[in-house]
Amino acid sequence: MTPKYVDVYVDSPHPHLDRAFTYFVPDELLPIADIGARVRVKFAGRKVEGFIVGVATTVERPDKVLPIAEVLGPAVITPAQFELAQAVAARYVGTVFSVLAAMVPKRQVRAEQKYLAELPTPHHVPKTFPFDVSEYFGFSDFFKKLGRTEPMRGAVAVMPKHSPHEMLAATLINTAAAGYGAIGLVPDYRDLEILRHILNLNDAADTYVELHASLSPVTRYTNYLKLLRDEKRIVIGTRNAVFAPVANLKTIAILDDADDSFAEAQSPYWHAREVAALRSQAEATHLLAISHFRSVEVQQWVQTNWAKDLLADRTLYRKSGPIVRGTSEQDVARDPLARHARIPGVAFNALKQGLQKGPVLISVPRRGYQLHLQCQDCRTVAHCGACGGGLQRQTPSTIPSCMWCGLRAADWKCDRCNSTKLRTAVVGAARTAEEIGRAFPG
Repeated sequence: MTPKYVDVYVDSPHPHLDRAFTYFVPDELLPIADIGARVRVKFAGRKVEGFIVGVATTVERPDKVLPIAEVLGPAVITPAQFELAQAVAARYVGTVFSVLAAMVPKRQVRAEQKYLAELPTPHHVPKTFPFDVSEYFGFSDFFKKLGRTEPMRGAVAVMPKHSPHEMLAATLINTAAAGYGAIGLVPDYRDLEILRHILNLNDAADTYVELHASLSPVTRYTNYLKLLRDEKRIVIGTRNAVFAPVANLKTIAILDDADDSFAEAQSPYWHAREVAALRSQAEATHLLAISHFRSVEVQQWVQTNWAKDLLADRTLYRKSGPIVRGTSEQDVARDPLARHARIPGVAFNALKQGLQKGPVLISVPRRGYQLHLQCQDCRTVAHCGACGGGLQRQTPSTIPSCMWCGLRAADWKCDRCNSTKLRTAVVGAARTAEEIGRAFPG
């Protein structure tokens, strides 16, 4: 049998060794040494893991080439994934193997053997999601161009009356209904629960798999293998799901790309939004950024015409969103006490008018009741005699206590004027709620 030589990327932390090394495939390993397979080879005097990334075209010293020691399972990376890993490593000045390690879940031998022994199951084709996007200019073209080779990249600023999770689910389901693969990226498990619930309600429970850190290693590796065998057309997950080996991939959609959770904390510190952009460029896939607000990076995509601006008319945003009213200098001129009042007259009237239509949200910066108490006579800040922390009250009748150590100051006396009376310097949420309750009974 003709000897076969392959290029292997080995697990090495040294950047100067970030390249493929040539190895010889023994005859007994030839049937299973596929491109993309995980292998174990001898490197620098020790056995390390690596990935077969291609067939070696030229071998200068065949007698010096070491053999592959072991093939660890089937192919787990595709040629497109390897090219993406190279692009990410080049962009973030990192090593290719570090990207491959983040791309492929850790091997689970029992799960792999059990899964490969089973026959592949045909993927489920869901029904289309009837989500109305007619108010967003150009969004309807996104679904019309699913079958075209030219990719469409768009940025959507979702109106307050619409759910970005439903828009993301509609994008994924409609892509799968057209016979293509899709990736849905969310910041964390809270968004994942909402997206999962919407998909299950719309006949897509058998269409997707999940890839995120909250899954068990066995489940995560099994879901990864299902994608490799084209059993599922949709993958939802957090930042690492952007590398998923989805067959016939056509759409990548990311929710709230400005969230810090999309940034990898380990070298090479890649960002899921940028990886999605690199993959969209390399594999000619559609890319959609969905959020209530536009990040700086996505806005740059729009301004450089790399992505299309999928916005609704500004009047629709104003009608569907809340009215924001601040205290201006004219309001202070009409009401001199507004500068010192906790609730200015403008805010009081806004509360009164809002309660006639429905609930009103009041945001308070601090919790508690009365914080940072002062001497009522000389306005000196009251401090704890033990640790020097500020004093607070949890309720109107409780004894003042330290905000740091919790020690009660029942016999507090001002160091400056010897007064024992205290006043409130900073009001918390509990005190504000009490005042609002008095102002608006019921």
